[in-house]
Amino acid sequence: MYTQKHFEVQKYATLSNHGYIGYAVIVNKKFWEALPDDIRGELEQAMKEATTFVNDSAQKDNDDALAAMKASGKIEYIELTPEQKAAWRKALGPSPPR
Repeated sequence: MYTQKHFEVQKYATLSNHGYIGYAVIVNKKFWEALPDDIRGELEQAMKEATTFVNDSAQKDNDDALAAMKASGKIEYIELTPEQKAAWRKALGPSPPR
């Protein structure tokens, strides 16, 4: 919303925190298992560190963008109560079996 300047033309938005963007790193099993244990361990540790860094950076960027949009006074954010969030989860959850 910030980089695309939606907040400049949109009067209201709901802070639902319902989205998730996930990324996967995939490697061929035969290749992975052929790597020496110490190399696999180092790669696994590097992935954990990179994931933490990227997630922390993204959270800061998101927090900064939300603060800037709120400070602009051009958009009003509606924050859901715990009860409203529960109602959304129920309504958007899996459909009952037929």
